[in-house]
Amino acid sequence: MKKIFGIGLNSFSRMDGIYFIPDYEMIVLENTLEDKLLRKHARIRITRRDPVRNKNTLNVLRKAVENKWVPKNSYNIVYIDTERIEKVAKENNFHIVGCVADKFDIFYKIRMRAAAEKMNIPVVPGEILKTRNFSYVKVKKKYRQFVVQNSDSSGGRGTFFINSESQWKKIRHKLENEIIAMKYIEADPVSISCCIIGSEVLYTKPQMQLIGLKQCTNMKFRFCGHDWAMPISNTAKKLAYDYAEKIGEHLKIQGYKGIFGLDMLRYKNTIYLSECNPRMVGTFPVLSMLQHFYKEPLLMKYHVKAFLNQKPDVSSKDMQKRKIGSQIILYNKQKTDVNTGNILRPGVYSQKTLEYLRPGFDLTEVHRNEFLLTGGIYDGDHVFKPDNQLLRIVAREGVSSGNGLNKKWAGIVNRVYEKMDIKTLLYKTTQTQTHRRKISKGSLGNHMG
Repeated sequence: MKKIFGIGLNSFSRMDGIYFIPDYEMIVLENTLEDKLLRKHARIRITRRDPVRNKNTLNVLRKAVENKWVPKNSYNIVYIDTERIEKVAKENNFHIVGCVADKFDIFYKIRMRAAAEKMNIPVVPGEILKTRNFSYVKVKKKYRQFVVQNSDSSGGRGTFFINSESQWKKIRHKLENEIIAMKYIEADPVSISCCIIGSEVLYTKPQMQLIGLKQCTNMKFRFCGHDWAMPISNTAKKLAYDYAEKIGEHLKIQGYKGIFGLDMLRYKNTIYLSECNPRMVGTFPVLSMLQHFYKEPLLMKYHVKAFLNQKPDVSSKDMQKRKIGSQIILYNKQKTDVNTGNILRPGVYSQKTLEYLRPGFDLTEVHRNEFLLTGGIYDGDHVFKPDNQLLRIVAREGVSSGNGLNKKWAGIVNRVYEKMDIKTLLYKTTQTQTHRRKISKGSLGNHMG
């Protein structure tokens, strides 16, 4: 049996393996409050006990090698593979479960648009422009409302809604030399999780994405979670499956294998492809929780099998049960560093009172009128930069209405922010060192949405 590890920033991010990998081990950057719960199901090793500046998988892997934790010929699951990660693996004779994402044309949105058009997959009307030659007046006249987007952006970062020339000037320094300018359309964001294994392309049912939730973020296009309970028409599903097959075949020809994700926009009777991510995607690990709960084959299992050169023993239809569940990601909405005055334990909470009920990390432990707090929860000394994830809410029900949260869940999210008792941090500098001290101006919770 091959030895398989999960490599990541925290145990929550790599927990999928507990559902299907015997003697699973995780090697992670930082300890979080979920570790105690997950250690009942997997071994967890922490590479650094103290906060570090460069939080990435490469540093985790380097430290793991230094500590001799990664044996030869082992297989190591990462969120996104890079050339430098592959170099470390090659030098130490182990394998990475992943492909180097930026080797594939559709990783870049500009090249993705060209590839999609060749496959007769519609993309949002727009054009490729040089930033230095950009004319706000011309683009405004052509599209009325529009967005600009960097080619390698993801998660909503690097995408900007432009409603004035002054705003364009304000964000111009954040843009690459070449950008996409697109018509802005009020559409429903949809995504689908896929996996290439052998000659097959597997894919789940599409799910609604939660984007730019005002309760969770100040960024209009920031990814804030999923609602699997929201209905999607059969027509939209058929189009999503068609795109998954076409993009999967395109990637397969280029040598890709494993998980990839497609982001789409549902507008009237059209589904536009907006993004392709040839890497792990934001549905995980909650998608694995849902598939485990509904006794469905886990897409993540076939991601690992693809790199073990095993053949699939399931079809996409086996992964397309109706699943009721949601995840909501809460971010630091402040423009400053913050920490939390009140530590919320990972586990099961009452929807009505927000009372902590019991430990838990999985949907099987959540009952009616309850929800799960998880997502890699740190203790109160952890510093969150602007736009850092604070935690996730996972529920066994739908949470959205239209393009936002329904009234009930908007209220729960606001109350969770209040309960965290978020505090701003100021930095006081002396001649010899920099000290961090907490400024207590009262909870910021009432100002978080």
